Amino acid sequence: MSDEISIDRITNEIDEIPIKSDNRTRPIDNYNVTITNRKKAFGILYGIGYNINCIIGADIFKPENIWILVQSPGVVLVLYAVCGIISFLGSSVYIELGIISLPNGVGEQKYITDAFYPKRNVGHVFSFVAVFVIFPGIIVTESYTSAQHLLYCFRGNSSDDLITVAVSITLLFIIMLYQMISNRVSNYINHALALIKIITLLFISVVGLIKLGTNHNNWNNIFNTSFNFGAYGSGLMKVLFTYEGWNNINYLIGELASRSDDLEYPSIILKYSSFLSVSISFLLYFLTNAAFITVVGYNINDNESTPIPIRFGKELFNETGEKLMSILIAISAFGCASAMMFTYSRIINYAIATGFMPIRIFSWLVSYSIKYLLYHIAILWHDLSWHKRIMLIYFKKKIKEHGS
Repeated sequence: MSDEISIDRITNEIDEIPIKSDNRTRPIDNYNVTITNRKKAFGILYGIGYNINCIIGADIFKPENIWILVQSPGVVLVLYAVCGIISFLGSSVYIELGIISLPNGVGEQKYITDAFYPKRNVGHVFSFVAVFVIFPGIIVTESYTSAQHLLYCFRGNSSDDLITVAVSITLLFIIMLYQMISNRVSNYINHALALIKIITLLFISVVGLIKLGTNHNNWNNIFNTSFNFGAYGSGLMKVLFTYEGWNNINYLIGELASRSDDLEYPSIILKYSSFLSVSISFLLYFLTNAAFITVVGYNINDNESTPIPIRFGKELFNETGEKLMSILIAISAFGCASAMMFTYSRIINYAIATGFMPIRIFSWLVSYSIKYLLYHIAILWHDLSWHKRIMLIYFKKKIKEHGS
């Protein structure tokens, strides 16, 4: 029988779960370690909430970078449509991979391990990169952006200084605390943040439609630019990055709820959560950019350093609108960091349980039944490492400025 290992954060009961990938069983883990069931918590709405929280971060509120790159807001809308389709297709592939790995198996490590069996270390290579490079980079960026826009409300600028670093670290510490306290608390907070994001972008979209009657001239010549294949390629990559997070639900397979009357229910959760979250995000992205074109307009020679969403708020409610939009951007980035941290801890937990941590250390932890320990170690580890990364980023910027 093939065994995959997971850590029970609710009870200490031990169960063995057979994993079969085809007509024969394959030993994915050769360790004599038993498997522990964890409490299932996620339904379709929870999956949608976590996916949307990961997808919609601060990037949707920074379209000016892509506008200036391709020199055409009309082309930007086309890129968002194309990238929405690409993300939808990618999500479809990951749904199939996720269904195959049910009832457990977290993301790419499981898929790569199965594809290159019996070379288990290939999957661990991905886990190493995800744990030390991919997720820390995204979460540090989102938390720092959240701190910048939170301080913008009080200072009127987004300068880089030690205060911003301190606020960013504080935000990560807050996320760490409520995720360590309770899964339920973490779920409520994450989904409240996702709801705020959806309402915010819907408000922006509706305002754009209302203003279309008076500001329709802003749509004149939105495609009036010379063809630049290189700029379009770079813009495509930037827009694809704004959709990053559509595969987040695949990392949370161990949390999917099961029903005794419907054994296929976990796969249904996976399908609908992925499809609906990507579809909702695409519509919000497209309509939000259209609203920015309508209200703010676009001038290729405009050297305005103020972000477009801040200018959007100023057009509507003057200085109050600027502060309101800044707070909403901070909330959006905070929500993305929170959802990413939730996912990140599951990746670390799964990687440790499948041999990423030396098996003797893991067996010792299990034998002493240290409840919640691995889960909390995962959160504490990456929280402390992110604090260090934020400080390094800050001091590197200062050294570069001093040198120039």
